[in-house]
Amino acid sequence: MAAKLSEYDKANLDRILAGYGDWFSAQLMRLIMKADLTNRELLGQVFPDHVQAYEEYQLGDYEDVRYS
Repeated sequence: MAAKLSEYDKANLDRILAGYGDWFSAQLMRLIMKADLTNRELLGQVFPDHVQAYEEYQLGDYEDVRYS
């Protein structure tokens, strides 16, 4: 079963991608950010929620749950 992206991580995605946090999911989000397309697709097979959140964030489609 793939790890789910927590509500806290969703609410703080901008801070996490900027370097905040040392827990697994925060480290994973920064790895996804650094990955090339091929490796991001491979990571997406195991961590689909994390990759989807990152891609939505990059496209500007990411809903900031802090303000919704």
